[in-house]
Amino acid sequence: MNKIILGLLFFLCQQSFSQSTEESTISSKRFMVGINYSGNIRTKNIISAGFNGIAGVDAKYSFLNKTNFNLSAGLSMDYLKSRDTFFPKDVIVFNPNIGVDFAIKNSKLNPYFNLGYAFFNFKYKFSNQDPVFPNREIKSFFGGVSINPGLRYFFKNNFYGNVGYKLIPFSENNMVGTSDTHILNFGVGFKF
Repeated sequence: MNKIILGLLFFLCQQSFSQSTEESTISSKRFMVGINYSGNIRTKNIISAGFNGIAGVDAKYSFLNKTNFNLSAGLSMDYLKSRDTFFPKDVIVFNPNIGVDFAIKNSKLNPYFNLGYAFFNFKYKFSNQDPVFPNREIKSFFGGVSINPGLRYFFKNNFYGNVGYKLIPFSENNMVGTSDTHILNFGVGFKF
């Protein structure tokens, strides 16, 4: 399943950069870049209990612009700061995605929906007091499909405010249960 999603993402990215010159004149504003606060919503699992959300960056390229919707490919990165000793190092969540933005007629509101795959890279560090693993560091990789609905409000033609929710549901073989991650984003961006 993960290979299929990654293959679809790479195919769409490749298609977005192979547009003809006629299609590229449809709209001169194809890129979007935003910064945001990334709030990690606490739930009872090891990931949400171990990190605070700090900041995020989102970049998108619209490869299909229509009157009522746009299709885009992008990358978002969320910086999560460690809040405990088990995960003493901060983590950046990389999230390549594809998405659709909808234009509401006579409104500055644009709802959107992104689907992607999030990559987590953790380092566990055991203290000197641990008799089994003294001064040992273990690297672990987590990944999961991301679901990201949200809403953009355009203050001007190219400047917007953004509110979004990101759900990354996944289970890890080394853990009991699931480790769903919930991230809430508030930010601003620029379209050019």
